Amino acid sequence: MSTPPGPRRKKRSAAGKGGALVRATAARVIADVLQGSSLTDALGRREKKLGASDRAFLQELGYGTCRWYFQLEFLAERLLDKPLKPREQVVKALVLVGLYQLLHSRVPAHAAIGETAGAARILDKPWATGLVNAVLRRFQREGDALLQAAMAVPGARYSQPDWFIEAVEQSWQQQATALFEGLLERPPFTLRVNLRKRSLSDYAAELARLGITARPVSGIPSALILDRALPVAELPGFRQGVVSVQDAGAQLAAFLLDPQPGMRVLDACAAPGGKTGHLLERGGELDLVALDADATRLEIHVALHRAI
Repeated sequence: MSTPPGPRRKKRSAAGKGGALVRATAARVIADVLQGSSLTDALGRREKKLGASDRAFLQELGYGTCRWYFQLEFLAERLLDKPLKPREQVVKALVLVGLYQLLHSRVPAHAAIGETAGAARILDKPWATGLVNAVLRRFQREGDALLQAAMAVPGARYSQPDWFIEAVEQSWQQQATALFEGLLERPPFTLRVNLRKRSLSDYAAELARLGITARPVSGIPSALILDRALPVAELPGFRQGVVSVQDAGAQLAAFLLDPQPGMRVLDACAAPGGKTGHLLERGGELDLVALDADATRLEIHVALHRAI
């Protein structure tokens, strides 16, 4: 298919092509989200029986399908001859997972279609095998025209709910398009250097000696963005707390607060503990209380170990 006009993220490879089981698990994850679960919780529940490479692919499918949900739903509604019944949410989710692979990943089309259709049997929906196969093959044939139609509808083009698009356009008219396009980009792989243990320039030089290229972030003295993502085990000093993985925006909190020794700090909604650790790195001896509604995600002991 040719590329339609409008913002389209460059296709990337999906780690660990997996098989029907991963696609079935991804469909269950998306169905959980559609029923009100958070994506983090849904992935945590569903990924336990998968190996490391399959977990990585499951996360790719989960995050990617959610990121492009409104566009994928727009396409699915036009590819299905009639709407699926409400009790068939997992089949709808499987169709969305298949469309995501065809449109926004480098998974070969034959694998995306065959394994996704085969996942219907694992979901105890054998009747849906032919339906999923037919929908995905129809997208192969009619995708250009459908994508042209999607580009004309802001909610499908930018994969955002209509109310959000309207609110952003009212508040930031000049920046709206850039904001919408930015929301569809994958976040960069950003590190937070523990400046109590290593300077930013020294750590960047250490990475360079290992052939790992990184660049600083203007205005955030602890942040480095890697040019390519790496397993954290390959980052020098990671186990010793020299460096952590944290988005640049999240690192701003500690600098804006500028904690001083002896200050009393409440870190509410603290899970998993990244900002807590950064506050301790910045402020030293603090009277700090960290809490979160989800105790299973609150890993303060890890943050403490990495900060000191």
